[in-house]
Amino acid sequence: MKEIVLTNQGGAKYDVDFGIGIYSLILKYNYRAACWSMDIIDSAGDMVLSGLMLVPDVDILYPYPDISETLGSLILREKNADDYKNPDALGTNVKLTWQSTSELGLA
Repeated sequence: MKEIVLTNQGGAKYDVDFGIGIYSLILKYNYRAACWSMDIIDSAGDMVLSGLMLVPDVDILYPYPDISETLGSLILREKNADDYKNPDALGTNVKLTWQSTSELGLA
């Protein structure tokens, strides 16, 4: 399991090596839903997934089997209950973790 280092800067782009290539994550805070959302863009600049709501302790990619079989698992972890609703907690009390397909036994 690897932590993807994030900050609470909305609209920031993070390039992540998922072992099969570099993908970009763009995170934005959704004030109406009181949580962060994420877009995933591949190395060619094509949108892979858009508007994923980041809620804690669930595999964000699970509903997309074709993507999870390629990228693995992304799970938001929080230090205290409801930290994920605080826009300032991302990168401190709220962290994003990744597990590769081989770690999950999918490869």
